[in-house]
Amino acid sequence: MKVIPPGSVDFTLDTTGEAMRFLSLMTPSTSFIASIATMPSGDLLQNSSLMRRPDNPRLPWLARMGLNIADAIRRARARRWRVEYEYFFLEPNAEDLDTLSKHVEQGKLVPVVGATVKLQDIEKVREACGLVYKGK
Repeated sequence: MKVIPPGSVDFTLDTTGEAMRFLSLMTPSTSFIASIATMPSGDLLQNSSLMRRPDNPRLPWLARMGLNIADAIRRARARRWRVEYEYFFLEPNAEDLDTLSKHVEQGKLVPVVGATVKLQDIEKVREACGLVYKGK
């Protein structure tokens, strides 16, 4: 098993909401966490595509402020480690996926895979799903 040394990760695409647990692995001053799994700020959510509907929904003021505070805490925590943090709403499109796959093929992005299992082995699939569910 390979261990990721502290201060060696430049970019994390957080798909589980657990990236803040691994701030010590990030390279200080130059690394970036892009999260699609935590909660967005209230302002970002209010201005997102989710809220652009004909009925023009509005977040309650208290909910918006609560989300803004939680986002500010995450940003401050990342800043303490000298890491930039940003939440992103995904707008799925083929162009972005092609760009990501090219970066992986060129070795610019190195995906870290915790485990692989054969889909025919249902017990191993359950174990792996349990690890993902627990944020491991």
